[in-house]
Amino acid sequence: MENTKTLQTLQNGNIDNQKSVTTEGTGTVLKELNLEEITRIVSPAVKTSGWKQFSTGESSEIDFNKRFDFYIRRRNLSELMMQNDDILKKSSNEVDTVNRSKASKINGFETFPDTVSNTPMGNPQKDLTPSKTKSKEQDRSDIKSGNNLPVLSSFSNYQSLSAIRPDNPALVISFDSEWYYQDPVNKSDRFLLSWQFSVIDGNDLVEYIFIRKNLKYRLNLELAIGRILDDLGHHCTDNRKVRKYESQTGKNLGTGDYITTLFDTDKQALENSRYPYPDGKKTHIRYDWSKTPHIPVVLLCHTGKVDISGFDQSGKRNKDILKYCTEVQGGLITMQSTRLYAPSLKPKYAYGRNPHTYPIEFNLADTMCHAPAKMKSLKDLGEAVGWHKVELEKGVINHMDQLLMDDPCKYFEYAANDSTVALLYESALYGYNNKPPVTITSAAAHVMKDSMMSYLGCANTAEFDRKYRGLEKIGHGLVKRPNKPGYVESSSLEPISDKANTIQYYASQAYHGGYNGSSDIGYFFQTTFDYDLKNAYPTCMCLVPDVDWENPVKSEIVNRELTLQDFVNPDSSGYASLTMMFCYVRFEFPENVKYPCIPVNVEGVPIYPSTSEGLDGVYACGPELFLALKLGAKVFVEQGYVLNAIINPENGKMSYSLRSAVKQLVADRDKAKAEHGKKSLEELILKTMVNSGYGKTAQNVVEKSTWSAYKDEMENLGCSSITNPVAACMITSIVRAVLLATQNQCHALGYMTCSVTTDGFISDVPEDTLKSLDLFGFRHYMEQARLFLTDNKNPEIWEIKHCQDDLVNFTTRGNVSLYCKTNPMLFNGKEYEGVCAHNSTKSGYDSDTYKDRLWLMTQVLSRTKAVEYKNEEWTTFKELAQGKDFIVRNTMKHIRMDFDMKRKPDRESFSPRTVTVENSTYEIANFTTVPFHSVAEFKEYRERKATVPCLRTMSDWNAFWLKSDTKTSKTKVRDMAWAVLNSCIIGHRAGFWTIPKLDELSGAERDAWINSHNNSSKMWKANDWKNAGRNSRQVSMLQRELITDKLQELMNDK
Repeated sequence: MENTKTLQTLQNGNIDNQKSVTTEGTGTVLKELNLEEITRIVSPAVKTSGWKQFSTGESSEIDFNKRFDFYIRRRNLSELMMQNDDILKKSSNEVDTVNRSKASKINGFETFPDTVSNTPMGNPQKDLTPSKTKSKEQDRSDIKSGNNLPVLSSFSNYQSLSAIRPDNPALVISFDSEWYYQDPVNKSDRFLLSWQFSVIDGNDLVEYIFIRKNLKYRLNLELAIGRILDDLGHHCTDNRKVRKYESQTGKNLGTGDYITTLFDTDKQALENSRYPYPDGKKTHIRYDWSKTPHIPVVLLCHTGKVDISGFDQSGKRNKDILKYCTEVQGGLITMQSTRLYAPSLKPKYAYGRNPHTYPIEFNLADTMCHAPAKMKSLKDLGEAVGWHKVELEKGVINHMDQLLMDDPCKYFEYAANDSTVALLYESALYGYNNKPPVTITSAAAHVMKDSMMSYLGCANTAEFDRKYRGLEKIGHGLVKRPNKPGYVESSSLEPISDKANTIQYYASQAYHGGYNGSSDIGYFFQTTFDYDLKNAYPTCMCLVPDVDWENPVKSEIVNRELTLQDFVNPDSSGYASLTMMFCYVRFEFPENVKYPCIPVNVEGVPIYPSTSEGLDGVYACGPELFLALKLGAKVFVEQGYVLNAIINPENGKMSYSLRSAVKQLVADRDKAKAEHGKKSLEELILKTMVNSGYGKTAQNVVEKSTWSAYKDEMENLGCSSITNPVAACMITSIVRAVLLATQNQCHALGYMTCSVTTDGFISDVPEDTLKSLDLFGFRHYMEQARLFLTDNKNPEIWEIKHCQDDLVNFTTRGNVSLYCKTNPMLFNGKEYEGVCAHNSTKSGYDSDTYKDRLWLMTQVLSRTKAVEYKNEEWTTFKELAQGKDFIVRNTMKHIRMDFDMKRKPDRESFSPRTVTVENSTYEIANFTTVPFHSVAEFKEYRERKATVPCLRTMSDWNAFWLKSDTKTSKTKVRDMAWAVLNSCIIGHRAGFWTIPKLDELSGAERDAWINSHNNSSKMWKANDWKNAGRNSRQVSMLQRELITDKLQELMNDK
């Protein structure tokens, strides 16, 4: 990529003498940016596409027309949606403008040539926009959506989707920006070219573009919003009506803080002033907006930190909006509303001393927080709502400055389109001009909470918190407001009793996340299947009853061994394997148990050792304790609790509120899949909501922190509205228990299960055999839950996701097959892709394609050290909030692709395996694993792994075993390769054996020959030969069995 000129040079250039560059791979010639000529070139060109240029506005101090050009285009959205496909097929200069007569006119403004008038605003459409209720604090009177807008989704037909649409009207302004890098090679020194906005007004889509025309100035958010509100005809407030005068009228003797009071006149404030301000003045002007209705505005972005950081918020009247933001799920949002004050720049206010302002209740939203997993690109969002993202030719995106000069129409279509895609996507989810929830997952939590409240008969949140969560709000009195004057009432949610507190503590300590691990490593040519536990977490959520928090403890277990009798169901005499039980235990599994099932967290790594040796004890949950007993483990309980469930008085059965919430979501998803098809917008959003339910139940059970831009420090993430440690712990325990039960029963039948990832596993067990396993009684419960969720239609709990006969399994979340969408494996008449889990690496190719898989497989099979890959790193949100510019750093990452040592490699099982890929042959060691005996043994192996550069071939592993074997000797070995070689030479010189070549050579030739067999990083030198002949060195020799291979190598080289 060629370096572009500096802006100073470009500004001084002449349009007739502009140089050109050729974009990568296209041959397209583009002109360089010239800010002085930008209006003359752009304005007449974009009129052909319906854009009209307006005055950017003036204040009494600044003429903004010297800083930015301002363009508006208004079009009927329904007509556009019908023509969208045709529009995108045309070149930018041929784009047909729709309803140009409806182009916007700013009230009271003199427009540039060819400007036409505004259209009346319509009424809200029932199906898409909730009815509006005006509050005292918010002015929604000017927020209008038409009655002839296109229906973007069928959300109103589904109870769960209707419920996520809050009745909270707001003006939604979608936003995007364009820029280029003045240092394109390093992708730094970003220069903002334009800021684009899209809104729905009446029946129209209105688009705004601010084009930069001055090197010194970037757009600020208040100016942009003010100009948009000017255009839309919103009511602004005369600043004189809210101007007050403040003085310090007293002092709090306890805190030393001054007491301030607002007065209507300066005279009143002066008369009541008792203490001057630090600047010596006795009064200050303040603007009291507390009684003025604020306009609710949502600024909508896609990956917002990139664009929000492009505003210039450094002015004294501008709010540093990044300080009020939080980064969530890859997007940038405000968790709570903040207030902005945007100036009106209508001519009648511009030159007088009576400025007018738009008071704004501001929220930032981001489509990244509302998009399904693996469907988060703007292209995906556009396809979901039928408004496709405009694509540019290859390489043009890197030269947006030149595109603006060369083809302004194409630039405008591309630039404006992205903000429109985001706007229509968000409108499809939540309705036109409606404030969205913080995230789609938080919306799911509220939907579930409402459903559970109805099931439990709770009239309000306080009742729900007490009945479902065992919590109540406790007040802590007044506390000083951080960074602001005054005090606020402090309160927190606390357990309702000491017993509730104890149970919640035990549950939170027993909580662990998903089960992930690898147990068989290498290349597997037999047919293997990637089995998925269908809707694992929603299914298990149906199996967790509600705790009776008023009387939570059914029985205690104290200082005795746990037995299966503790799990007997008194009603059926069978085992209740899903008993709500939380215990502090010590345990020991029989040596023949391949997969112990009690998790132990070791420095953030969950492992499953055979014993709790070396530990005082661990917290564990009922389902895994039951499975442990079924596997023959001895479990000693120091302290444990069996819980009571709420009993429904109507039928005498246990209460399952989570089940009712999940059921509605699953039913709606099945309905959406039947009516709109898999991967329709409705189905994808419901899938996201179904899968996020568990996450919201578990949110902050284990405390997590996030960085606060406002506080400039880490702060607690906080719970969701349905967080419940007992439910979260039980759900994950059931899923882990089912997977571990499956692994143990498969092993007993002679099948391997080489990899487990959260809700599925890879194995060579046939499907019919898998489905016949009783899973130590867990299968019955899982099938009952599946029947409940499918209206008694389908009890199946397993399905095949992937299939392959070329599996390379190398670590947890690291496995690959070459079977892909274009090259599937045929099994039983069905086509399957193989697995492809990258262990966090990136190939640079499209994910899961053949080239992507080939890269991963060959990197794994040929590695001799950590794998290197290219990665783009964006400036972090923390760095942006601290004032750093947004750049994209191209970095080289290194990651080990070796077995992660969460289980113990079985030394007796090792064998070499050769693999031929694309006519190249590679070696990899195949082996199985056993559980570690103890935490100490796990730590020892992990430390030893760090001393070897790679663990792929038999030779690599032999080096590892050499280090294991010397662990018990008195010899301290820092460089094993050197120690082996040196021991061979010392033995030769001592006469213990003869290496023929060493008797033939001498001096430098001998040293060179020795170095030809030297795998160490050290070089063999003449002095080393001398030292090897000293008798004192013989005591440092390694045992003969540790050097046999190297000694044989040296002896055979004759």
